[in-house]
Amino acid sequence: MSATRSLVPFSIVVSLWVQVLYARIPDWSGLMEAGNAEYNAGRFKEAERLHRRAAEVAGELPPQSCSLPLSFSSLANDLRTLVRMEEAQASYEKALKLWERCGEKNEATIAIVMNNYGMLLRDLGRYSAANDVFREALLKSERVMGANHRHVAMILNNMAALAWMRGLHAQSASMAEKSLAILKGQGLDNGLDAACVLSTLADANSMLGRHEEAEKTALLALDIKVRILGPKHPQIAVQESNVGSMYFDWRRYEEAEYHYRRALEIEEATLGRSHPKMDMTLGNLGAALVSMGQLERGERDLRRALALAESTYGSAHPHSLDIAARLADLLRGTKRGKEAAKLEAHIKQARASRSGEEFSGLTVGLDELKGH
Repeated sequence: MSATRSLVPFSIVVSLWVQVLYARIPDWSGLMEAGNAEYNAGRFKEAERLHRRAAEVAGELPPQSCSLPLSFSSLANDLRTLVRMEEAQASYEKALKLWERCGEKNEATIAIVMNNYGMLLRDLGRYSAANDVFREALLKSERVMGANHRHVAMILNNMAALAWMRGLHAQSASMAEKSLAILKGQGLDNGLDAACVLSTLADANSMLGRHEEAEKTALLALDIKVRILGPKHPQIAVQESNVGSMYFDWRRYEEAEYHYRRALEIEEATLGRSHPKMDMTLGNLGAALVSMGQLERGERDLRRALALAESTYGSAHPHSLDIAARLADLLRGTKRGKEAAKLEAHIKQARASRSGEEFSGLTVGLDELKGH
C-alpha cells in the first residue's frame, strides 16, 4: 500500500510566505529609524550605511509596503549631503519611479521626495530643471496637504533660494516672506524650518540693501539652529558661512573671517579636512583674507577650494567658476597675467555655454503659483 502525501493548500503557502515577509518590517523600521537618527545628528556616513541596509531588507518585502522607495529616498538624502551627486541623483530617480507605483495615496510623500530632488538639481547648477521640479512638488503639496502646510512653506523657501542664486532678489524675498508667514500661522516660527527660511530672507534682504534687517534675521537664524542642534552640528557651519558672506558683501572682512573660520572648524571636525562640502567655505575665507591683504594665505585657500569644487562638481559648475574668478582676480592683481588670462578664458567659455539656460517660472508672481 503506497503512502499518499498530503499537500498543503497553495493559499496557505502564500499566507505563510506573506507573514514571513511582513515579519521583517520591524527590522526595516528599526534600520530606518536608526539611520534617520544618525542623519539628524550629522553622522551622515553612518546614516548611509543604515539606509543601505534598510533598502536591502526592503527589497524582500511586499511592494505594497512601499518600504523600498522610502529607503532609497532616505539614502539619496544621505548621498546628497555627502556630495556624492551622481549616486544621489540615481537614488532620487529610482525612488520617484518606485513611489509612483505605490499609488495616489502617497502623493504627499512623492512631493517631499521631488522637493529633495529639486535641491540636488539646484546644487548641480541645473537651475531650470530644479525650478520645474520645485513647481511640480509645490502643486502636489498644495493639492494634497493644503496651501498652509509646512511642506508647502519649505518648497517655497527652496524656490526662494533658487531665485536668489539667479539674482532675482526681490522675488526671493517675497517667496521667503510667504514661506515664513505659513510657518508662523502653524506656530512653527521658532524651529529649524523657520531658521532656514530666515536665512534665505536675510540673504535676499542683504542684496536688496536692507542691511540692518538682514543682519538681525541672519543672527536669529543662527541662534535658533545653535539652540536646537548644538554649536558643532554641520548645519551650524552652513549658517556661520552664510553670516560670514553677509559681512563680506558689506566689506566687514574681519567679521566675515571670524564666521568663515567657525564654519571651517565645524566642517573639518565633522566631515574631515578634504570633504568636498568645504569648497565654498574655503573659497569665501580665501577671498576675505585677500581683501584684508593676506594674499599668500588667501591664495592657498582659494586654490584648495577650487580643487575641491572641480573634483566634485566639474570645472564648469557655478561654484567652481565663482572660486576660479576670485583666484583669477588675485593672480592679475599680483602681476601673474598669463595664468590669470588662462583662467579667465576658461571662465568665459564655461559661462557662455550656460548662458542659454532658461530659468522659467520664477518670474511669475506668488498669486500665479497659487492659482495653478
